[in-house]
Amino acid sequence: MGTRVFEASGDVSWGTHTARWATFHNLDARLISILLPTPDFGPLMNFVGLPTADMADPKGQAWWVELMSNPYPQNLYFGFKATKPKRVPA
Repeated sequence: MGTRVFEASGDVSWGTHTARWATFHNLDARLISILLPTPDFGPLMNFVGLPTADMADPKGQAWWVELMSNPYPQNLYFGFKATKPKRVPA
């Protein structure tokens, strides 16, 4: 359980901390509420199932923020793996 969920290191001249369309799903932390990262963290990110009340889309970054107390599937990797035969033709 993290307490520094969106803290990152690195030189700001390297660009954003994450690429477009990164998904943060079902994060858990010691904190009661996780604040969304600052606008320079990255564009077009998805936040699903975070314990947060922060719904701000800073400076038009087109972030998707979906609050859920118990998102399904709990693990995206296993969820996609289990449904692959139905989604992808052989």
